[in-house]
Amino acid sequence: MSNIIIPQQDDYRSQIEQVIRETRQAITIALSSIEGQEDSPARREIDAHLNILETDMYCLSGALDRLHAIAVKLMEQRDEVLGQRDLLIALCGLPEYGGPLS
Repeated sequence: MSNIIIPQQDDYRSQIEQVIRETRQAITIALSSIEGQEDSPARREIDAHLNILETDMYCLSGALDRLHAIAVKLMEQRDEVLGQRDLLIALCGLPEYGGPLS
């Protein structure tokens, strides 16, 4: 009944997690080339920012899941209401809504 289509959820989480892993690996490789700097303040700061990014990603993914479920439920309710409206129009024969003329 509805022309609106809710897109299927894509699993961005695995892609984001892969990028985080690759970023951590690249940072480790880059920092290992700097002699004696494996536990530098810059490394700790980068790790802290990546941890924050990872936490934010999980929070946003959870919110996306909840919003998708809400959107699906709203579309189902909308379709039900439109069906009830159409049935009421047909039963009452309302000409302004496309029913038969008296």
